[in-house]
Amino acid sequence: MKTIEDLENYIIENDMASLFKDILTACIIFISLPVTVASAERSFSKLKIIKNYLRNSMGQERLSNISILV
Repeated sequence: MKTIEDLENYIIENDMASLFKDILTACIIFISLPVTVASAERSFSKLKIIKNYLRNSMGQERLSNISILV
C-alpha cells in the first residue's frame, strides 16, 4: 500500500471496516480534505466584490443566498 486510498480500499475489500472503524473514518476524512483553502478564499473575495457593488440595493437574506451560490 502506497497511499491512504489504498489502505482505505484494503480495509473495505477485506471486510475489516468494523475492526478498524476509526482508521477508516480518518482515511475518508483525510482523502476528502482540500489541499489548499484557495477556493474558500476566492469565494470570500467574490462575495466582497458583490457586496460592495450591491450593498445598498439588497437585503441581508438575498446577500446570504448569493454567497451560497458563489
